Amino acid sequence: MQQPTRRVAVLRLSGDISTKSNQTRKWFTARLVSNIRAGLRLNGIDFELVKKRDRIFVYSQDPKLGPVLSRVFGVAGVGIAEPHTYETLDDVVQKGLELFSDKVVGRTFAVRSRRCGEKSAIPFMAIDLDQRLGGALYPLAKGVDLKSPEFKVQIEVHETFAYHYVEPEYPGNGGLPLGVQDRALCLISGGFDSAVAAWQMMRRGVALDFVFFNLAGAEQVRGVRRVLQKLLQNWGYGHEAKLLIVDLRPAVGQLKLDIKGTYWQVVLKRLMARAADLIAQQQRYAALLTGEALGQVSTQALATMAPIATGIKTPILRPLVGFNKDEIIKLSKHVGTHDISAKNPEFCALGGGRPVTKIATWLLDKLEAEITGIPELVAEAQTLDFETLLQDPEDVGVGVNHIPDGAAVIDLRSDVAYSSWHFPGSANLPFDVAVKNALRLPKDRAYVFYCEVGLKSASLAERLHELGYEAYNFDGALRGLMRWAAEHRLGEANPVDEF
Repeated sequence: MQQPTRRVAVLRLSGDISTKSNQTRKWFTARLVSNIRAGLRLNGIDFELVKKRDRIFVYSQDPKLGPVLSRVFGVAGVGIAEPHTYETLDDVVQKGLELFSDKVVGRTFAVRSRRCGEKSAIPFMAIDLDQRLGGALYPLAKGVDLKSPEFKVQIEVHETFAYHYVEPEYPGNGGLPLGVQDRALCLISGGFDSAVAAWQMMRRGVALDFVFFNLAGAEQVRGVRRVLQKLLQNWGYGHEAKLLIVDLRPAVGQLKLDIKGTYWQVVLKRLMARAADLIAQQQRYAALLTGEALGQVSTQALATMAPIATGIKTPILRPLVGFNKDEIIKLSKHVGTHDISAKNPEFCALGGGRPVTKIATWLLDKLEAEITGIPELVAEAQTLDFETLLQDPEDVGVGVNHIPDGAAVIDLRSDVAYSSWHFPGSANLPFDVAVKNALRLPKDRAYVFYCEVGLKSASLAERLHELGYEAYNFDGALRGLMRWAAEHRLGEANPVDEF
């Protein structure tokens, strides 16, 4: 049986590595090699690695090799090549004809060759190879196009081997190898911004762990875990990140009882910053990281961001502060978290009316002082390790896509939203009222809850489920229930565009 031709990935190092002093370069390259090994093992790829000054060579037949290596921070580009020994320029040209003759037929092309390593040991110049091989291929092709060729012939020539690229080069993401900077703690929400902010700082070599502040129960936690799973599977090579989950619901309960609604958002943001700072001080993180973009929401105005950060001892990094939302969305698609974040609904139960966009530091300090127990909530935080984060999060099992016979259906929206459309026969219990009175519900029947986007209903159903109730959340939230009702002709499902 004929053995497959041996292939090798030729890795170009980013400028952030190649321009460093010899000592720093050695350190960065050693970390890069370690991260490459970690990424390949995580993806189940068998390989052999050879490191040289200007290049790293990874030998493997696995088709995942190029895409995986291109996601290792510190790599500028990955070429999948066939290595061949040579003695003369004619040897390299002849091999190029064998590999590329059929590739250029009917297409424009250009030859791009470069010499690497000990160039004095290479008996010809790159321009000589470009001209000789280009001239030999020209009669077979549609023509030469040096600016935008339909096919690019790429060859790297080293002292002993010539590497003929048999696939288009995979562009890398550059940056610094993950872990060459200090550790930081990222406040993650499951939305677009925080995952992209994490990716930006990971690309600069920062080893990140994550903290999530749970406001809505297990469904919200699962959404965050799905985002982290994708982020770490794609990009977390070389640092085994962990996630801390702080249940902030008791603090939110105090907030709603003791503080005017227009201040809820800004006080909650200060509480999150305070809790993250406590963790950072206890576990010696060099910085906090957020996905804040200036002016995006009320707590990201200049007049609120500064007071929120006052008194926080750990430096706060905001890599997206000057980004537009469409730029963040575009980056989230590259990172791979876009589709997951798009399905994670924003927790909308805080309410409180129109939030303030400006607050004096002394007033925020005073309001924060009315909320107690943050150190205790931090002390009770749940920690999930790297191995757990790579696994699919478990489903609590409170979701249904139909209304069980005999179940009571409860609408958790406002009375105004309820009056615009509601499931026939459902009761209206706004979320805050339902939470306060949930234990008064008799246990002799099943309950199906629904709300605008599904987080409030999932949170309440999970809480009652833990207390022994037969409680469910309708999958698909309001829109899903409206479709189900229309399909079963249970009432006119009027469109509701705004909640």
